[in-house]
Amino acid sequence: MDPIERAVIRILLVEDHPADAEYIVERLGEVREPRFEIRCAQRLAEAVQSLREAGDPDVIILDLSLPDSAGHATVVEMRKAAPDVPIVILTGTDDERLWRAALESGAQDYLVKTRISPDALVRSVKYALIRKRLHDELRRRQERLEEIDRLKNDFIHMAHHELMTPIVNITESLARLDQNAIAADQKDYLDIARRSAERLFRLTGDLRELTAIESDSFSVRPTPTPLSHLIRTVCRTVEDSARQAGVRILFDEGPDRTAPVDSQRIEQVLLNLLRNAIRYARAEVRVDLSEAKDSIQIRVEDDGPGIDPRDLPRIFDKFFRGQRAGKTKSGSGLGLAVAKRIIEAHGGSISAQNRDQSSLTSSGAVFTVTLPI
Repeated sequence: MDPIERAVIRILLVEDHPADAEYIVERLGEVREPRFEIRCAQRLAEAVQSLREAGDPDVIILDLSLPDSAGHATVVEMRKAAPDVPIVILTGTDDERLWRAALESGAQDYLVKTRISPDALVRSVKYALIRKRLHDELRRRQERLEEIDRLKNDFIHMAHHELMTPIVNITESLARLDQNAIAADQKDYLDIARRSAERLFRLTGDLRELTAIESDSFSVRPTPTPLSHLIRTVCRTVEDSARQAGVRILFDEGPDRTAPVDSQRIEQVLLNLLRNAIRYARAEVRVDLSEAKDSIQIRVEDDGPGIDPRDLPRIFDKFFRGQRAGKTKSGSGLGLAVAKRIIEAHGGSISAQNRDQSSLTSSGAVFTVTLPI
């Protein structure tokens, strides 16, 4: 049964001044419901011994100034001896620094001796019980979430490992087929199979990357990088897929600009943004590079239907796939989430908006990456 619902609440009172201890016992004795069963100790060592012999009470009322301990160290030692018992501290002065340190050390509530009344005592004991219960519930939920997160990461790692081998085998087998020895309609089927294999390859890669990025061990390794050269490389990488989609990629290079970035990670971000833009563009995707006082901006702009304004606040959420022109394009909803975390790891930001923000039927979407220099 929850201690707060019991008819009798067991208390260990640790107070070295007999008059103060007697006063507290008398005040609690005046309370009709709940009743309090109190055992007393005058020293910290005596209280610890009482815990060993009689077991844990429901609440400990603890004086901060004892003959063998003083200040927040008293709470620390008592918390070690009774880690699961809520503690109400007693202090002779209303010293905020003192009782704040005690609360940070593990106590649930505090009482100033000069202000003790039966109502204050009962309220403080009940508050301590409630706070401890809530703390324990939050801890259990946190532990459960951590376990779920661990299982998720284990599953993603296993799935990536198990999927990569057949995906690579399929991709290599398709590449070896003699395209000249098959009929035109069969080539179409091979192209579908190849694109599907490439999509699976990117999906498993995004899953692996997202898991790595969200781990405590993730970091970026910035080095001075010519961004124009990096953007040109990415544009060439996606040229074939853009050509097949009937989309031109335009990059206004201008003077080259150098920034301290992890080139592999920023290349990954740009690939995600360009592939996303090509997927929705009608005829062209434009990439611009510009420099401000203390930052560099990379804009990736398409001439597609734009992003539904209702989707903009969630566009970088994991597994979220927004609507464009009332239709959902295929995708995992991971690419933009990965991009956001990489850019934030660089101390930068990434945003999305529509070119014509005054219209619900916008004429394209714009993704802007801002990197510090």
